Amino acid sequence: NITVECWMKKYEEIIDGYDKPPLKLIKSLYLEGKRVFENSSFLALIKKDDTDEIMTDDVKLDKSSMEDTESSSSDKSDSSIEYKAYMEYELLKKSIFAVEKWSNKANIVLQGRHQYRTRKKRNNSVIGMEDGEGTDSTNVGSANNEESEFSNNSAGSSVSTIEEIDALVKEIYELPLFVPEMEQFIEFVKEIELFETDARNFLNGFHHSHAENNGSVSVN
Repeated sequence: NITVECWMKKYEEIIDGYDKPPLKLIKSLYLEGKRVFENSSFLALIKKDDTDEIMTDDVKLDKSSMEDTESSSSDKSDSSIEYKAYMEYELLKKSIFAVEKWSNKANIVLQGRHQYRTRKKRNNSVIGMEDGEGTDSTNVGSANNEESEFSNNSAGSSVSTIEEIDALVKEIYELPLFVPEMEQFIEFVKEIELFETDARNFLNGFHHSHAENNGSVSVN
């Protein structure tokens, strides 16, 4: 069985080795810690008042957390390696929960993007089989509809506004752990920005062309 000292050494190596440790690696460390810290013999060493103070809402898993832990525990009767390791274990638990919560929301958005791409590809195939092309006004309508569909459906059922998507992006830089969905989500947001730029340029070009045509009409 892994000891508290061994677990703490692994923890320090991971924190020192990554700016943002991968969730997969941290979760493996957490599961090892669960066998160490969540048993009756170990919990008997930790005072209830101390464990209550650990469960705060502000989670910061970084190199400074170990220094903060050491400083805050120096005045406590249980300022041992066991106590400090237990505090870091609790931080891991809350960090994992926060990142997995974000990941679940992000996956809804990414799933919506996949559904949008599939639907768009299917629609393009149907249009390609039809004869002729639509008028300029039809094309403009299609562009507007496509933009609306992209914005509304790509975000899924629980994330439906640009503000909520933007909030998820900001969380990426605040969360203490890394998951692959973070890179995928940033790429997705870049796609939205590019799409909006293309749609705006198309609409501006259409309206400009339409105005020029109206201005060139002569009355005999």
